[in-house]
Amino acid sequence: MKLLYERRFEDPFFVAVLETKDDWQKYTDALNLSVHDHDLMKGMKDFRKREFLASRAGFQFMLDKPIEISKDHYGKPWLKDDDHYISISHSENRVALIYHERKVGIDIQIHQDKIIDLAPKFITESEIEAIPDIMKMESIHYYWGAKESMFKAYGEKKVDFKKHLDVPLLHPSYTDAMIARFNKPEYFAEYYINVDQIDNFYLVYAIEK
Repeated sequence: MKLLYERRFEDPFFVAVLETKDDWQKYTDALNLSVHDHDLMKGMKDFRKREFLASRAGFQFMLDKPIEISKDHYGKPWLKDDDHYISISHSENRVALIYHERKVGIDIQIHQDKIIDLAPKFITESEIEAIPDIMKMESIHYYWGAKESMFKAYGEKKVDFKKHLDVPLLHPSYTDAMIARFNKPEYFAEYYINVDQIDNFYLVYAIEK
């Protein structure tokens, strides 16, 4: 496992991206997995096992302590015996992790040309029209990542990405965090949205304001 990207906030909060090309099966012994974890893995395909183990190995590496990840009834991950928030994302051979005292979500996505055709499913017409053609491909990847990250931070279901998530124009040249709004009748929150690019992967994470 190789650390490709790291951003530290106030200790111990962090964002990290790790490469998982190596023999992921070796993580099994090092992680001291519970009986429950082994039972979960029995029904997984190999790529799901790799993601399952890599996320655990990644948090253990970054926090420098044994960890155990569980999920709530919505499927949102949390660390046992730890009151901080986490989020996890996988794409190809990368795993992205975030650990913070406030609600967070993270998304990493390899470049895909087809995202242009998928955009109307998660971006409003006015959002699409506001993106200059020269930055449309990159920005649409970031729009998806921002909305997915906010959805993960929220942690529940029944979210309309076009109706409930208001995201500003995003581009990798922006170095400061942007503020996006999550607005449902029963829930309102603002999130700091951060974007970055690592080779041909787009990284986005949301931190509750």
